[in-house]
Amino acid sequence: MTRPARLLSALLLLCASLAAPPALAEEPVSPGAVDFDYGYFCAREPAEIGVAEGTIAGVVNLVDGIPAFIARGTVVPAQVGVGFGVHILVDPAHAGLVDLTIEHPPMGPDKVTRQTWTTELRADDPDYLGYSFDEPYELVPGEWIFTAEAAGRLVYRAGFTVMRADLLPAVSCGPVPLS
Repeated sequence: MTRPARLLSALLLLCASLAAPPALAEEPVSPGAVDFDYGYFCAREPAEIGVAEGTIAGVVNLVDGIPAFIARGTVVPAQVGVGFGVHILVDPAHAGLVDLTIEHPPMGPDKVTRQTWTTELRADDPDYLGYSFDEPYELVPGEWIFTAEAAGRLVYRAGFTVMRADLLPAVSCGPVPLS
């Protein structure tokens, strides 16, 4: 192959890779759940604020009830006022204290990529665990992985693909709750 042909071939390969859509997150798994669903929702005003030293803000928002999903699935718009995560009814063998970890692209001035906190899940009480975009610095597209473990055993692992909001259908969530 001549040098111009090699350059043209390399340029076409580069253009094709830039135009390709992002890889979607792997399908979630939930060995520690009796019932499990995932998607995104309109963020809610917190009923309480819980201490969570392993997070950027140092707190987590605790809301009343389980927010209804706007859309089920693993693709999420990066938009202030949108939250995403899982609805879960934990298996009795996995109930109790659960360690939650969210891994995401670098965020904030310190380029944090991992946030952790502990919560309790009860086998007789459906719950939701998630993350809401409250501040513009949180809007980082890419792969977000939510993992929950109870006593070192996997409860669930859910990967989400967060995309620029302008690449997805518009989402209207009304007034934005800020924490």
